[in-house]
Amino acid sequence: MTLDEQRWASRKLRSANRVVDETALFEAIARRREIVEEARKKTMRARRSVQKAAYALQTRSSEPVAPAVEVGQANTDAIQPYPVEVWE
Repeated sequence: MTLDEQRWASRKLRSANRVVDETALFEAIARRREIVEEARKKTMRARRSVQKAAYALQTRSSEPVAPAVEVGQANTDAIQPYPVEVWE
């Protein structure tokens, strides 16, 4: 339990004219955490739904992606390594 949670629960219980005791504090804080978690899940679900819809609506080209090197073309150039420092 954080200090902010304890202060919030105390204010909430006093405003509802309830007794501020340990059991009531823990119940109020647990309920608030459940509400926050439910809201987080709903928000995440809504965001993912929008992302899926946007992805599905993207225009896709019907042309296949061209390979980087044409088929049948041999690369006969020697590969030159990058100059590096050797620390010994």
